[in-house]
Amino acid sequence: MGDISPVIVFGVGNTLMGDDGVGQIAVKRLAKNDRFHNSGVVFHHIEGDILEIADWLDRAPHFIFVDALHGEPIGEVLRHDPKPTLAAPSFHQSDIGTTMLQLEAIEVVVPFPEWEIWGVRIVPPTRPQNTLSPIITASLPRLVCQISHRMDEILNNSMSLMNPAE
Repeated sequence: MGDISPVIVFGVGNTLMGDDGVGQIAVKRLAKNDRFHNSGVVFHHIEGDILEIADWLDRAPHFIFVDALHGEPIGEVLRHDPKPTLAAPSFHQSDIGTTMLQLEAIEVVVPFPEWEIWGVRIVPPTRPQNTLSPIITASLPRLVCQISHRMDEILNNSMSLMNPAE
């Protein structure tokens, strides 16, 4: 295990499937922001095996996942809070929320880190395409801005916990 980060930000999705790659692109933009360079934030990308997350759970108290979220209205930027379901899909057909709920249930790490999912609503892609649609491209700056503000909140809270007021 490496150093503990205050927050790890994961880009999720497949950039070869058009709008499905919006999470990857957003995290690349976040990683370029100078104010996060010396903050201890770790940026990582998940393109394949979603269970890779389990290997990271002991490395930070907070995780932000950035992904494409299927649904309407297309282009809406939101924080998504998945709710536990009675019948979850198998891991190989799973989404981030279901995977995190299952990893927490089997106590992969204790205490389990806080986590949240941010994204943009898209139409599920039906064919490969290596660019975002115009509506998702227009939503990308809002997504990056909102996640940046959320990261600032987490970092400020982390600093206040490490340096309590006198």
